[in-house]
Amino acid sequence: MSEQDPLSLGHISRPAVAEQSFAAVMSGSNGSAGSGSVNEPSGHSSIASSSSSAIIDHFNEEFKSPLTPAPSPTAHHHYSYSNSSSPNTSSHSPNSRNFHQLQQEWNLDESQHYNYHLHQLRSRRTGGGRLDSVVGQDFPSAHDDYQKESSTSKALSLVESVRSQFGSLDDEGRSLFLGELLAMCGRAVLSETLDYISPMLKRDPMVVLPSELALKVLSYVDDPLSLARASQVSKTWYLMISDDLTWKELCKTHHFRRLSAAVNVAMSGDNLRGRVPSVVGVNSGIHPGTVVPGSSPTGSVSGQSDLTEAFYNPNATKRPVPTSYRSHFKQQYLLNSAWASGGRLAAKYVISIPGVVTSLLMEGQYIVIALDNSKIFVFREDGRLLRALFGHVMGVWALALRGHTLVSGGCDRDVRVWDLRSGGCSQILKGHSSTVRCLQMVDEDTAISGSRDATIRIWDVKKGICKRVLEGHDASVRCVEVHGDICVSGSYDFTAKVWRISDGTLLHTLVGHISQIYSLAFDGKRIATGSLDASIRIWDPETGLCLAFLQGHTSLVGQLQMKGNILVSGGSDGAIRVWDLENYTCLQRFTAHDNSVTTLQFDEERIVSGGSDGKVEVWELATGKHIRSLSGPFDAVWRVAFKDEKIAILASRQNMIHMELMSFTPTVDRADSTATPPTIEFRSTDGYGRRRGHSTKPSDDPGMSPTMVPVGRESPEHTMTDRPSGTVVTAPTAAATPGQPRQDDDAMDISA
Repeated sequence: MSEQDPLSLGHISRPAVAEQSFAAVMSGSNGSAGSGSVNEPSGHSSIASSSSSAIIDHFNEEFKSPLTPAPSPTAHHHYSYSNSSSPNTSSHSPNSRNFHQLQQEWNLDESQHYNYHLHQLRSRRTGGGRLDSVVGQDFPSAHDDYQKESSTSKALSLVESVRSQFGSLDDEGRSLFLGELLAMCGRAVLSETLDYISPMLKRDPMVVLPSELALKVLSYVDDPLSLARASQVSKTWYLMISDDLTWKELCKTHHFRRLSAAVNVAMSGDNLRGRVPSVVGVNSGIHPGTVVPGSSPTGSVSGQSDLTEAFYNPNATKRPVPTSYRSHFKQQYLLNSAWASGGRLAAKYVISIPGVVTSLLMEGQYIVIALDNSKIFVFREDGRLLRALFGHVMGVWALALRGHTLVSGGCDRDVRVWDLRSGGCSQILKGHSSTVRCLQMVDEDTAISGSRDATIRIWDVKKGICKRVLEGHDASVRCVEVHGDICVSGSYDFTAKVWRISDGTLLHTLVGHISQIYSLAFDGKRIATGSLDASIRIWDPETGLCLAFLQGHTSLVGQLQMKGNILVSGGSDGAIRVWDLENYTCLQRFTAHDNSVTTLQFDEERIVSGGSDGKVEVWELATGKHIRSLSGPFDAVWRVAFKDEKIAILASRQNMIHMELMSFTPTVDRADSTATPPTIEFRSTDGYGRRRGHSTKPSDDPGMSPTMVPVGRESPEHTMTDRPSGTVVTAPTAAATPGQPRQDDDAMDISA
């Protein structure tokens, strides 16, 4: 190899160029390949070898910096650099000392040598820095005196000349030259080079691909966490992932409802708050069974004298209106997470008398419950009490709701029609000779009732007349289901019957069960019946044929719900089974409760069940995995109903009926989730049992006014008079710890 400054050569040799280009640049500089030469790669021409020597000679001419020994007491030879040339041409002159001699004197291996020069290159870019951390050992102290400015300027000068010529080469020439340089490098330098080159070889698909294709690629990502991480890569990725199309596809993948439907759900509560009076309706002074001349028969509407709210948190069910599929997906994702491990109590009421909850409806804007003590209570969907409906004189066993029209039936054999906006009873429909056991609304004008008198009646609820009577069963009609113009009834005579509503024609009698039918499910395509014989039968409503006979339960099948191709059943044996109606196989089976399954409901994600063991359980529909237990424990759970982000639980504890409304709505404001729900007491202001000094602000209803009672400052007791019966009710109001919700004994009291 020709004479050269080893530091300068090492400094420059890494970013070097193609031999062919330098053969032209360095014409006239000719040398033979010495010890610094490397073996040519296979296929290279002989020109490359001669060009390599010419390049090295050119480097030597450019960097002839004298190297003079510096005195040192150590065993190492220390060198210092100067810009002036030395005429000394002895064997110890720097110009005659080749790279291998210097390497031996400094005791440097090849990787340390390259790292040292790499450090020099970085020092030029960053302004210096010691090389000890780079090479892993101390270098002779004379290196610190190296005149970097001169070396850097010469290096830059050579790089500039190389750059101009390198840029004129075609791709083949550049590849050839870089290949020669890389062949001269050790592992350490090649590793550094790889780290430097790898990012340059990567291309951003969000930039390269057309936006349509990029969005299509993103639509296949079904994990929202992956999308969230990807949005942090760059601004381009963030903007692309924020596109609504990506989140619309993700909503489809996770089976979330459409955005328009979600907007309607979110806004429904606000619409209700603007239209429905807060408490008690008109004709509140009318006693049960009386009729005002010139008006429709109506029952009394009271109950605020019966009810005191344990607490009601209006913020718990507030739901922000989604404005994009991205915000919609976020809400639904958080909602599912809350179902798994979150939720908060939105309202709680206690009925301080023994009784049974016979019916629970959570439809539209209302939550309605019926009791076997003749009372009906109506709540707003956010849990606020609207009114109690009085009119039935015996237990209420059936409810049906369509819009603002409620139909009820019970042991007094009457069917009553209520307008929930006013609370008035608009019609009393008479005709059944025994208990009305089941009800369905066909539309806002038509209702169907089934009775223990073995008949089914079709009513015009607007005109208050019976349109037709369907006869054919030999025993009590236990359940009815309606879809379109078809009605299916199940009876204790072991049969189910299919009727056409428009003309009352009996289409089919479904025979097969060997005991009473207690439950029905009908979606227009299939009929499912559950019986005391522990079996489930699937029927074709068109032909009346039995399509499948499902066995597995060991006792009464009292709970059935059908949705799409999925049927979920619950029995008195405490078991829940999930059935596939395409091939009639059992997908999941698990023991949900220690005793009877008393209530059951499912959606696309989960199953919620309640049992006589006092537990409310949540299960994963797809796997049958237990997710969590809700509320309780109670003595028994009567009814459970849920919709989207709310669930209503009706249960008994210590001979009292408890109603709890839980909300899983994603928190609108962090303060809402931590604030203690307000305690509200309602007292009559019409002169009946009114206590002076307790009413502070009139409510929307002229008959009642809510009074905010600070927790811990209640009077020892408050007395309320039930106007229809004159019964005086005393409810204890023991002081509670400030900032904490009241205990059960301080909860709302509903008396007989």
